[in-house]
Amino acid sequence: MDFPPMQSQPWSAPYSVRASNHPNEVGKGCIDTNVLAETTTAEALPGTSNVKEDQGSQHPDTMEIEKGLAYCSEGVTTIQNWCENISERIQELRAMLASSKKRKERSSSQTLRTPPFALDLSGTSPEEDIMKGKTTHASAGGGSSSGREATSQSVWVDVKGRLPVRLTGNQIKMGILKPVELDSNIIAATVRLLSEFERNMILHRSNGASRHYIPPEWTSYVTAGNFEAHISEQYFKNSPTGYDLTTCNMLLAPVRFGQGWSCYAINVPESTLTVMDPFLKADAGNIRIQWHQITARKVLEEAIRCFDIVRSVDTAETTKWKVNIQLLTEVKCCTWDTGIYTMTCMRWYEPEVDVSIIRLDERTAYEARKQLAHDLINMECNHAQLPHRLPTST
Repeated sequence: MDFPPMQSQPWSAPYSVRASNHPNEVGKGCIDTNVLAETTTAEALPGTSNVKEDQGSQHPDTMEIEKGLAYCSEGVTTIQNWCENISERIQELRAMLASSKKRKERSSSQTLRTPPFALDLSGTSPEEDIMKGKTTHASAGGGSSSGREATSQSVWVDVKGRLPVRLTGNQIKMGILKPVELDSNIIAATVRLLSEFERNMILHRSNGASRHYIPPEWTSYVTAGNFEAHISEQYFKNSPTGYDLTTCNMLLAPVRFGQGWSCYAINVPESTLTVMDPFLKADAGNIRIQWHQITARKVLEEAIRCFDIVRSVDTAETTKWKVNIQLLTEVKCCTWDTGIYTMTCMRWYEPEVDVSIIRLDERTAYEARKQLAHDLINMECNHAQLPHRLPTST
């Protein structure tokens, strides 16, 4: 039996498809083309039946990564803020450190500094006590007393010149290292020491010396009563300074009032004289203040007259000069430390520095006394033949 030949026909769906003009309109025997497309795609791509459903949510790993990145971002911001706070704090600490350093330098510059090898003359040296004339390994014998007396009575400071100064070992021990007021000889030796400091400082200046320290012999002579002008002038003309007085613009003098000392600072360019008395409180009474007012004018007038003669200039009129008497709120030292206070003011006074804030407690004054004894013994102008056992240096 013969079958009719099959006709070649294009591919067609097993059922007729009618496209609907409305998305919800699906006729009988018809199929929604959208559903057909989804079904066809799902059949063509196995394992992708939930692709459209997954597009509305993220993978759990992706969410964790995004959360981690958010935490990292917050951490970086926190660290940046922390670093900025630390930087600001460091700047504040640097400013505080600089301010503290300036205050420390100012404080240390207003007291006589103790050298690293302070000379111990108090009789407590573990190796040898030269003031007692014996060593720790030697027994006290008959020659001990004579050796001690010879050492104490020998001259330890010998400054020659027109105003010579001589100090024995006993004077240094009893007059400097003990809590007693410095006498005129020790003040005179200290003024020579300060002049030596000024001479050495010339090496670091381009305009020569700037400070002249007037010896106590001159102030005692001028303030005692009637004096002769030509003798007063000799203290300036023959002053053993070692530098040119004509370049100086500051004159500093120790002045004795009763049993204590005061510092008079004459500022030539500013035409002022400043009185620094450690006991001159505001309620000290009119007698002490009036004495300084009278004495300051006398010292100022004579000092400027002699100074102008040395500089070969006409004598300046001092009646218009200002006398500044510093009145303190409290006593600045013990009754026996006015000499140490005065020498400290003479050494460190500057017009822009208020040295009235200096206060010498007993410990600071004692350290200054030890350094003063050391510096006097070792100053360049000392020509004394020191005992060979004296520890003058390290």
